[in-house]
Amino acid sequence: MKKAKAGLKPLPQLLWQELHEDLLDQLAVSAEQVEAYAQGKEKFRKLSAAQVGEIRQLGWSFGGHTRTHPALSSLDAAGLEQEVGRNLQELRPLLGVGPLPFAFPYGSPALVGEQAPVTVREAGFRCAFTTSPGDIKPGDDLFQLKRYSDTALVAELTLGDVIQQNYAGAGAR
Repeated sequence: MKKAKAGLKPLPQLLWQELHEDLLDQLAVSAEQVEAYAQGKEKFRKLSAAQVGEIRQLGWSFGGHTRTHPALSSLDAAGLEQEVGRNLQELRPLLGVGPLPFAFPYGSPALVGEQAPVTVREAGFRCAFTTSPGDIKPGDDLFQLKRYSDTALVAELTLGDVIQQNYAGAGAR
């Protein structure tokens, strides 16, 4: 199923919807069953307005991420406006703050596309993050920011100790 889902992501949205519906039909699963399944799984639940407020009081911030999580490269201009622009319109009353950051769904250049950063900027977001790893430097495009990943740091901190211990142990023999 994961391979099928990954293959559908970059397709134009209308074709994606058609193939997705065909796949559900072949599996004899209704959209209502998918929704019920998602509602029953904690990882698929959305935060309530009250939960967002509580988390914000703890010092966390929120940003946009589209309304339905499509690969933005699969959308036409109207679809981008619907996903990005309406997302910001829905967030503003909830968050009551100024310009918000945005994180691209899936975030790779192929699934973001060329038009999405422009649409995000024009919609009024402050900046946008991709999933491309790396540091952010002065002069970088604020609407194609790389995402800091601590994976290398964690590997260095954990595996570095293992390597040092093994090296020290080998030298002590």
